[in-house]
Amino acid sequence: MDGIPHEAKVDIAGIFENELILHKVSRDEVPDGWAHNVVPNVFLEVNDRTINVYMRAHIATKQLQDPGNSHSNFRNDLMLAWTHTY
Repeated sequence: MDGIPHEAKVDIAGIFENELILHKVSRDEVPDGWAHNVVPNVFLEVNDRTINVYMRAHIATKQLQDPGNSHSNFRNDLMLAWTHTY
């Protein structure tokens, strides 16, 4: 936005080197064996001089998130994994 060219390198493998799936569901709310087929999505956002890396994954839950919806036994929250402002 300031007219100056910018360049940055983001080490996605380094950000996710622990291979953990980020989520907001407490451990006791997650059914056993839930993660065997989970493939998270990773998003990179560039906003002026700030780079944000997010993860989103389908996390199974024991309880319905919307009691009126029998297909709501999951969370799919967008989680900030890393940010840097240059």
